[in-house]
Amino acid sequence: MPRCCCEICHRRWRVLPVEIAPFKHFTCEVIETCCTSYSDAQLPGITLRRTVDWLGPGHPHYSSLHGWIGGLGDRVLGLLDKGEALPVSAIIAETATHHDRELPGLWSEPCLVALRKSRSAKRAEQLEGCARLFATAAYLFPEAPHPLYAWEKELQEHFHVAAWSFPARVSCTAFQQHGLGGVGLESSLSSQEPEKQRKEKSHGPRSPP
Repeated sequence: MPRCCCEICHRRWRVLPVEIAPFKHFTCEVIETCCTSYSDAQLPGITLRRTVDWLGPGHPHYSSLHGWIGGLGDRVLGLLDKGEALPVSAIIAETATHHDRELPGLWSEPCLVALRKSRSAKRAEQLEGCARLFATAAYLFPEAPHPLYAWEKELQEHFHVAAWSFPARVSCTAFQQHGLGGVGLESSLSSQEPEKQRKEKSHGPRSPP
């Protein structure tokens, strides 16, 4: 990867290609493919493991997908706007000027998610945020094989920084729980009556040692 030198601070930086997100080991296309499939409401039965297994050998670990969904969901919700990240409102406003003035209204519409994939309200919001992002990207770039990647490339041409960057790990709920009916162990029924205290049996006086 090429290195560049800043004319102001004279520090040297690595220049990442557009298909590689900062601090990620997989390309944007791989991340988008996994997150799009898992957050799709039309695939309610797909699990984290099954999603990454579809990619074949060398696929990401299912825990990485779990973290991507959480980080990207918080990014879409605007929870990571502080710091160096571009505000989501600026991204939507910039895109609306080049594509569709009605984009802010489309962005605010709710998206369906598979409820069985969330164990908390926060996780459901993260999944809905991801679904909203991918639905908007598909609306803007319907012909692109990876719409979010196409959107990212266009935004980088205007902002000259990674637009939809997100952390790989955020505070979110644990892995999903499978539905009822699986193989499990049943515990025996406990008695509702309190156990009576039993007197210890007397063995008589003990002889000295």
